[in-house]
Amino acid sequence: MTKSKTTTSISDISTLEPTKGGEPITEETIRKAIEKAKNEFLIATKTEIQKQAQTDRASLITVFGIFASIISFLTIEFQFLRTICSFEKLVGFTLILASLLLCFNLALDYLVKSRTDKETPKPNLIFNISAVILFILGIIFINFGNEEKCKDNKIYEKYSEEFKNQQTEFNQNYTIEQNKKYNEIKSKIEIIEKAIE
Repeated sequence: MTKSKTTTSISDISTLEPTKGGEPITEETIRKAIEKAKNEFLIATKTEIQKQAQTDRASLITVFGIFASIISFLTIEFQFLRTICSFEKLVGFTLILASLLLCFNLALDYLVKSRTDKETPKPNLIFNISAVILFILGIIFINFGNEEKCKDNKIYEKYSEEFKNQQTEFNQNYTIEQNKKYNEIKSKIEIIEKAIE
């Protein structure tokens, strides 16, 4: 507990001098002094509790904001995983989303601190620089990625597999047809050989 200048502690009561009117120290003046000290203490405590509650609310908002941003990051990331086939572009989008996640958390922290602190909070330079670096690296990776080549490879793989299946089926059907024709010709030859004898 911090004492303010107007607070009277119990040790000060014994050294109280008579009041301005020259009245001697009585039980009533002691009670008034104690009541005054008690009220000042309660007011100081109430103010401190209100500050702590405001700080706790701000911390809660920050935690929920971080949670929401991480969930958003993951859902967007999984959506990109399904549609992007170029590894470089996937890494680029992941870095950009990570930098946006970091910027969102920095902005949320700044807004919460600006409401709770009297002074304007200073942004953390390390986090700002890392967010910018992640964003720039993401853009670089996206530019290096070749989505068309990747899609062409997927199309080739799809049709290549289909072609192999059709080729196998054709070979099986062709072999069966050739065997039938061979057996027919062989049986005709046998019939002709028997007819000649």
